[in-house]
Amino acid sequence: MKKVARLGIFLFIGLYAVSIIVTLLKIEQHPASGGPRFHLAGLPVRSRPRPSEASNLKDNRSPMEEISRLRDSGAHGHPRDIQKVYGTVPLVLPAHHERPGRFPLRGTAAFSGECGWTLARPKPLPGGNCTLLVRPSEGGNEGISQWSMQVVNGYLQARQSGCRLLIDYGVGVDVQLVMQPLTDQAQGSGLEEGLYDWSVPANFQCEEKNRCYTHGRRVSMAGGGLDSRPLFSAPRYRFAYMSKPDSKGNCPNCLYPNSSKNLQEALPGYRLESGMACIFANLFRPAPTAVEFEPRLFTEILPAMHDPESLVISIYLRTGWADDAAKYEEEIRKNKKNSTEEEPTERDYRKGMISIMKCAMNVEDHFKEKIQSGDMPPYSRVVWIILTDSPSLKKWAFEPDTSRKLGKSRYHDVNRTLLVTSSRGVHTRTRRSPSTTDFAEALLDWYLIGEADAVVLNRLTFGYTAALRSSRDVFTNMDSCAKPETLVYDKPTI
Repeated sequence: MKKVARLGIFLFIGLYAVSIIVTLLKIEQHPASGGPRFHLAGLPVRSRPRPSEASNLKDNRSPMEEISRLRDSGAHGHPRDIQKVYGTVPLVLPAHHERPGRFPLRGTAAFSGECGWTLARPKPLPGGNCTLLVRPSEGGNEGISQWSMQVVNGYLQARQSGCRLLIDYGVGVDVQLVMQPLTDQAQGSGLEEGLYDWSVPANFQCEEKNRCYTHGRRVSMAGGGLDSRPLFSAPRYRFAYMSKPDSKGNCPNCLYPNSSKNLQEALPGYRLESGMACIFANLFRPAPTAVEFEPRLFTEILPAMHDPESLVISIYLRTGWADDAAKYEEEIRKNKKNSTEEEPTERDYRKGMISIMKCAMNVEDHFKEKIQSGDMPPYSRVVWIILTDSPSLKKWAFEPDTSRKLGKSRYHDVNRTLLVTSSRGVHTRTRRSPSTTDFAEALLDWYLIGEADAVVLNRLTFGYTAALRSSRDVFTNMDSCAKPETLVYDKPTI
């Protein structure tokens, strides 16, 4: 009888474990397209906590209201306090499997081989501690793309100088509700924790008398400055893809193998092609609270983009509506226009969208040829994620007429899963005092562009820098996506 009882207990435990695994790996049908929508049912991230987890929430406050309360009470800059609002264990991101052609994952041997120069802790600074603060200028006309270049430059100068690195986006924007510092402990690698905990402490003041320097100001190198070593700046990544040598071989913004010779000598192992990707891989990871700005981020979008059986293409189309809206907003503030005047409307950019989507089909053909030649493994699905400053274009992309206008792929009919985000396409230039929501929507779009196998865009730096974040191939509709754009030229063209 005892043996029978033990057998029954073991059988019950086994069946229960199987049911849990099946639930975690459940695949639901996408309600719009009938295609697969990947849903990790056990993922501990929700836009609203369950009643049993709401012990921290008073008076039925939403998580964002409670986060604001924590921030106002001095808890700003401490993700562990924000995490308590959700009552969950630390975030576990959807599985991100390696696939040939994608940038290697942090913590792997391939990543150490490509980005080993980022993993060693800088030597202590002879002159004492110092701080470099990356923060966009107030009243500026630039947004996420320029800020990403400031982050790259700040990181490189911090590594060369031994200074602490802090990063934010100015007053009114809480970066840590969107992205968190990426620590080794969070990744479970067993290495030192927090090579760069870039979170800015509450009420922090950056003053040169305390050896704190803001990005864009020349760091004093003599007479009480850092030390005698020069600091080399980042390459001109932002405009590199848009720059082409002229007939005489002149190209001030082009990148060549020797474009950052001094930087490569200061940081052995640094490579132009992967430098920006290595930097961002060591700084940022999506924060659990990012679901407040994109509710489907962890349950649908990232799982679909990280599926190792899928070919993923990011399609970025900038229509100019965000820029027009930002300019109009400025005119209102300057009282040059009154509120009764007609606001800018979204442009009819459907022809442009069809053009860039057909371009993406050519990119599919490009990868199909690589599969046929044995340069990459086959895929079973295609995922397109459309990112644009035009909300109406996202809706139009799902209409049956759009699919008919695209026609068929040259090689075979492809069943595509189409993804979009819920961003409104608002510009984050600092002169319009963007909110955390404005910043979050723009940064998540920028981040997701780089999570694909390839990026298709219409030649604007927002998309280019997003692709450089993860060292993705870039295709443009200027040449019908015939081949990837050149980042580093072998030698000046004459």
